[in-house]
Amino acid sequence: IEGVRTKLGGSHLGRICELAVPDYRTIVTASSGGQCLLWNIEMREAVLRYDGHEGDVSSVSSSKKNLLTGGFDGSAKVWDFTNGYCIHSYNHPAQDVVQCKYGNAVSTLLHAAYLCTCTCMC
Repeated sequence: IEGVRTKLGGSHLGRICELAVPDYRTIVTASSGGQCLLWNIEMREAVLRYDGHEGDVSSVSSSKKNLLTGGFDGSAKVWDFTNGYCIHSYNHPAQDVVQCKYGNAVSTLLHAAYLCTCTCMC
């Protein structure tokens, strides 16, 4: 996000790969530097950082309570939306996670790996 400052001491470590809009006040951006940032639109500042991927974060999806990210490190991670803690990490070594989404069911997560597999984590 050009021209937008962050309270967190900088901005992304790489290019922005994906974004999600959890509500009308915030957006989440995912980067090639292995992190996601939660931005307050009105303040035009990053207010929370989600660190934990080793490489590009290729996908980001949100629910009311959690954030789901997928990366080229072969992992899909579930984060507490409000404090930035990683709640759970699903790992598939040697497979890039190119897309992850929350399903319609309350606790259903879907992610698709680069090798054309799809996994449902319930």
